[in-house]
Amino acid sequence: MGIIRRARRSNRRDEPKPTAVTAMTTEPPQIVEVDSDVVSCDGGGGALGHPKVWLNLGEEGTVDCPYCDCRFILRSRVAAPSH
Repeated sequence: MGIIRRARRSNRRDEPKPTAVTAMTTEPPQIVEVDSDVVSCDGGGGALGHPKVWLNLGEEGTVDCPYCDCRFILRSRVAAPSH
């Protein structure tokens, strides 16, 4: 039989205290206005991008790339800025 060792517990006072959870950003990193309801995305980084995927904007007229979170929006759905 081998020797059984118990792990020593650290001094709990030395451990960092949990901090409040910060709100995660929900904004996409990039928004691209498009004229077609089918778009492709490759991350835009050449060799540093991601595999090319084809995305359908569907009835909502918007879709987020599952790799880089780039958001594509149909140009006809984008509200014109009011002056």
